[in-house]
Amino acid sequence: MSDSLEYALIFTCLTIFLASTLMLIEIPEPTYSPTLLLSSICAVAFKPTSTITIRIYIPRDVTIWIDGYKIKFNGYPINYGLIEEYLKLELIREYSTDKIILNVKLNSITLIGGRIYELKFTSTNIGTVKISIQRIIGG
Repeated sequence: MSDSLEYALIFTCLTIFLASTLMLIEIPEPTYSPTLLLSSICAVAFKPTSTITIRIYIPRDVTIWIDGYKIKFNGYPINYGLIEEYLKLELIREYSTDKIILNVKLNSITLIGGRIYELKFTSTNIGTVKISIQRIIGG
């Protein structure tokens, strides 16, 4: 009789411990940085017929509009430290806190937050990159 009471107490204690642990755990969100987007553009921009595919997470409160030479960020401020290397590589012509003007022409595409996008970057000719959405995960 005491063994079954002991097992019941251990089971109850372990269940309470597991429940309290699960309540305290915070599941982290994937991190986001526009450098993955810029690196992908840079990797194919000056290599005709090259292709690269990436997965990028866009946070819930961020929207990205890509059109022509401009990438506009709503909900994510751009700072010099983030794009310094791309300025040295002359990928970026100018920038402000919410947009980047490139030396590379892109097609029109909108990325809405709260999703993971699988994007394909293809260089159609020197200085022109086509971005296509292969798959959207979530949202």
